[in-house]
Amino acid sequence: MHRYCLIILLLSITLTATVYAAKNDIVWRGSGGWGAGLPYQQRFDPSRVEKISGTILSIERFSEELDMADGIRLKMQNRRVVETVHVGPLWFLERQDLALNAGDTVTVRGARVTHDKAGYLIASSLTKGRNTLLLRNRDGFPLWTGWRRD
Repeated sequence: MHRYCLIILLLSITLTATVYAAKNDIVWRGSGGWGAGLPYQQRFDPSRVEKISGTILSIERFSEELDMADGIRLKMQNRRVVETVHVGPLWFLERQDLALNAGDTVTVRGARVTHDKAGYLIASSLTKGRNTLLLRNRDGFPLWTGWRRD
């Protein structure tokens, strides 16, 4: 009898643990360093926004900071200059319906940044043909960040 009680107790514990794990299977990952107010986002200066147009030469994954999730950057031919454009986090961009490819002509609005002696544009919007992907509001707040401060 004692043995059956022990088996029932162990089965109950296992079942309870399984049900608890099933209810809590969401892993909150955060922004991976791409959230508002974090060091990378603080580089965006709305007073330094400009617009450039050109042809995409390459599309690259990058990570700007240690422990920062991968992002997408473009190398663009803008007149005679090759521009680097930081578009946004990979996890956000790979879920958009409009694909970017080398050879596409695009227009980018973004803030000019110099960091660690490298110059680049942090995009606030990207237009391809008649489609525009909004990435930041006019204050530079990233639109992939769902939470807003009151």
